[in-house]
Amino acid sequence: MITSPTTEKGSPVSSVAVIQEREPHIAARISSIHNLVRKTNQEIWEEAGNPIHATFYNVYQAIDWDKPSIFDESPEEVIVLKFVDSFWDEFEDRRKIANGDEQVKADAVRVGQYTDGQFPTDSREFAKRIFYTVFMGSENSHIYMKLGKSEWGSSEATKLRAKVLADEIGSWHLDVSIDTVISAFLSLFKTLSGKSPCYKVDGGSNTENLGLQNIQARVRMVLAFMLASLMPWVHNKRGFYLVLGSSNVDEGLRGYLTKYDCSSADINPIGSISKQDLRSFLQWAVIHLGYPSLAEIEAAPPTAELEPIRSNYNQLDEVDMGMTYEELSVYGRLRKIFRCGPVSMFQNLCFKWGGKLPPLEIADKVKHFFKYYSINRHKMTVITPSYHAESYSPEDNRFDLRQFLYNARWPYQFRKIDELVSNINGDKVADAGLHGQENATGITLDHGGGMGVIAAGSGDPKTGL
Repeated sequence: MITSPTTEKGSPVSSVAVIQEREPHIAARISSIHNLVRKTNQEIWEEAGNPIHATFYNVYQAIDWDKPSIFDESPEEVIVLKFVDSFWDEFEDRRKIANGDEQVKADAVRVGQYTDGQFPTDSREFAKRIFYTVFMGSENSHIYMKLGKSEWGSSEATKLRAKVLADEIGSWHLDVSIDTVISAFLSLFKTLSGKSPCYKVDGGSNTENLGLQNIQARVRMVLAFMLASLMPWVHNKRGFYLVLGSSNVDEGLRGYLTKYDCSSADINPIGSISKQDLRSFLQWAVIHLGYPSLAEIEAAPPTAELEPIRSNYNQLDEVDMGMTYEELSVYGRLRKIFRCGPVSMFQNLCFKWGGKLPPLEIADKVKHFFKYYSINRHKMTVITPSYHAESYSPEDNRFDLRQFLYNARWPYQFRKIDELVSNINGDKVADAGLHGQENATGITLDHGGGMGVIAAGSGDPKTGL
């Protein structure tokens, strides 16, 4: 027999109801346990020849209501601890080896391929055995002339930052130029077509510019897999290495990546984390993990570094995308967590951004995002599986199973947005479920219906941020 809590007068009440009222964040887990017990009881009942015995047993644990159920870890700590717990738990704490943990010691010796009774005692030495890093530069990192003196382009600065970070980690670091490989491809293309494409800064079209960037990106992927396969052989080691991807949620959501470039790997540790959260993590890691070079990496403007650097031009991600990573982070949460389509996202953002931007500009931003989201959604079908860390991930493999072919014009949705914009002019903006609320500009949000779950004004200070 399963007992239930009772009220002060002795009448039974639902365990889930009590939990829902006092601790709503664990109600779902309790409900799941109840369902499991119910299913198990049914299976036992259907099993012939097994008698059923009534017993008094509580399926819920006693809860200390005076002690809130919260996690002490910050989001930045969770990024490290949960990843380590999932992948590297047996190797991350060398103190276990020093304290005589024979299983951990045996695993570390096996993975690091130690011989003659040796075992890891230093994290940097261990990293050099299991971790290779490589900077794959091209002519786009050449030095340019400005005001009569030489200055480094951003790619040269990135090259230096990569070397410094590799030294701090202890990885086996390589620095190679991919120019000869790219030249071979371009020479072959000229033989086939009789034409030579140019970058945009040199007078080329957008098609030429994109094609030249994609060659570099895909050459880097092929080289990474070649090194992962052959570098162990070079150093007389058994087996092969895994290639780690380096694209994040925002790049995947916007489609700001090339199929089969750095987004293609064996696994992507950061593939389900947004750029904003990653930047916060880098700031945290400078202090708590002891990698000071991450401060300079975090402060550097995000850039793909696939176009030539000129004195008056330097490729930047946010300029190329037509939106900031901060905006992308908001779009991603509204799209995935709150199930917003174009119309409900516009309605939410009118409430959230209404004090800063006019509705027409918000409408343009929403349309711009959904245009490129729909055009590039197909890239998610081949995206590298990522370590699942957040609820806003757009990964198509097993987490965000939405369609990947859209009408990029969004005729119905964009027409509805235009109607809402035209009806504002001091009147009302429709928003799903925000009856009678006003935003910073005094726009009343009182229209029911719409798409998605309302996010703005939900009471959560971090909602949509």
